Amino acid sequence: EIIILIVFFVLVLFWAIGLDMKHCPDEDMRYLLPKYIYNHGKLPLPTESEVIHPTLKLTYAYYPFWLGALVSAGFMRLFAIYGGVGKALLVAARLTSVLAGTLNSYFMIKISKRLFKGITKYFAIILGMFIPQLVFLSAYVNNDIISVLGTAMITLSWIRFIQDGASVKSSVIMAIGIIIYELLYYFSYGHILMSILFILLYYRKRANGKYDFKNMFKTASLISIIVLVFISFFFIRNLIVNHGSLFGYNTFVNQNRDNEEPVYTCKTLGITIYFMIFKTRWLKYVAKSFICCLSYMTLFTKEWVYVFYFVIAGIGVLGTTLKGILDRENSKKYILLYICFPFCIIIPIILSTIFSYTVSYQPQGRYLYAIFVPLNIIVVSGFEYIIDFIFALFKKIRKNGDIRKIDLINKIVKKIVFIILIIVILYVMFWLANKLLIDNMLS
Repeated sequence: EIIILIVFFVLVLFWAIGLDMKHCPDEDMRYLLPKYIYNHGKLPLPTESEVIHPTLKLTYAYYPFWLGALVSAGFMRLFAIYGGVGKALLVAARLTSVLAGTLNSYFMIKISKRLFKGITKYFAIILGMFIPQLVFLSAYVNNDIISVLGTAMITLSWIRFIQDGASVKSSVIMAIGIIIYELLYYFSYGHILMSILFILLYYRKRANGKYDFKNMFKTASLISIIVLVFISFFFIRNLIVNHGSLFGYNTFVNQNRDNEEPVYTCKTLGITIYFMIFKTRWLKYVAKSFICCLSYMTLFTKEWVYVFYFVIAGIGVLGTTLKGILDRENSKKYILLYICFPFCIIIPIILSTIFSYTVSYQPQGRYLYAIFVPLNIIVVSGFEYIIDFIFALFKKIRKNGDIRKIDLINKIVKKIVFIILIIVILYVMFWLANKLLIDNMLS
């Protein structure tokens, strides 16, 4: 597992050093924020010319999402001590994403070890670390990959609550995950809402249908205090700087008003959401760019790769659905995950769809990466259940057969299937995706 983590870190670092900025979506605009903090040692006002993109005339400084920029500026200062300039400072800023991706992989290993055993565990780890788009997001300045880290931490805290009971450590892990979310992205807020629901349901379930208000209040207070201590300054500052706009969203959207040009969106053009999703390339691009669509949505991998991942996802979701229906007794322990995970997936999809429809047509899978961790767990759990389900049916058919022999065959088949899937995933990542990078995206 340590070797897998090191391999991931080295791979992502190689990408971060080699990538040309012109192939990294929005990086030229996002990089302006840590660059300003590095140069001036303070947060910029959104009207500062240094943080406004010279061509687009837009800036991300209207938002309260400063975590990534602050950490990147810290790495830039560190590199500058040793004479770092130019591209070296950009690589320093990218180290935030490299670190976030590596930490996310670390937490994916932790989650997989708690939920799965044997070869299934390693399948969950590899699937959760080496999807090309995830590696790409871990190599340049963006908030998407850091939000995935927040997802992994919150998910791990839920699993710890279920398996080990409530503890200060689990509460702190959840609080840190929420802080990361609060200071990064709108599309990630589903996990925050579900964390509230999780705490409510957890203390009701533990008290057999009645609320354990005393312990629930202790846990909720601890998490809330930690979160508020770290995020309050940024949101209060945003209220002051943006004249009452807490998130800065409307201010950001309306930055081009002075241009007196009409803003064309699917909504203003009279296009329905149904038409946008199913009659344009929106759904196709979102699905493909969730797996592998590098640069500015221009570099696709082989068509069979998308089919491969879609089939795995379809089988996994089907398996988890069957497991929840047919295996209720064994699913009871993780019933809170079964309740929260669907909402953690649905909410970001809805928010991204509304954004594309009402604000800016953006069919990008990276906006949905808040769903990556719960989706990974659902897919792996469901895929394993399908294999076990098939052999369980075979047992019923062969009532007089050797049960131990059937169980042995089940284990062997499961190992073979997951080993093949792991090999294909690694081939896609280390050969096809790396080839895309080397042939097209190196500076």
